Amino acid sequence: MRSIKLIIVFLVFFTEVFSQTADTIISSINLNLKSLNTKDTSNTCTITMNSRSVYKDVQMFGLKDSTVGFFKDEKSGRLKVSDIRKIKFNAKGFWKGALYGAGAGFLTGLIIGISGGFDYNVGGSSSHTGSFGAGFVGGIIIAIPFGLIGGGVGSLLANDHLYDMGDYSFIKKRSLIYTLIKEFPDY
Repeated sequence: MRSIKLIIVFLVFFTEVFSQTADTIISSINLNLKSLNTKDTSNTCTITMNSRSVYKDVQMFGLKDSTVGFFKDEKSGRLKVSDIRKIKFNAKGFWKGALYGAGAGFLTGLIIGISGGFDYNVGGSSSHTGSFGAGFVGGIIIAIPFGLIGGGVGSLLANDHLYDMGDYSFIKKRSLIYTLIKEFPDY
């Protein structure tokens, strides 16, 4: 009886290990990343398989008939399209918000400086005559804190992009993966 239990435990363990590694073929060959066109890769994403395997921070490339390639840290592999359950792209809201905030801050400082609102004469007479140079310096000075504030707001408002393909047919999964690799906008 005890040997039967050991055999059952061994079989359960073996099938679980096998199911975790059967959906992918990982290659330890270093990729020549210079030969790989970056327009043919997706943004960094997390792929969850039907067998509960998770591939974090990978880029997809090379969609074939039934498999899609992925790489991370110069290692590549192939995943079966039919076994992919979810693909999640992490939001990149900080830099977009920082760009908007810095742009708004620079324009505000430029307008105030041109209109004569900044007084750089500490001990002398205040002339309050605006110039483009004063506006440019004021714009740079104001752009930094506005950019940081905009980056913080952008991080708070950004949403991850999750594609749950659990109920999709093979053709629909393949079409979505093709779109994510070729035409997905940079978030």
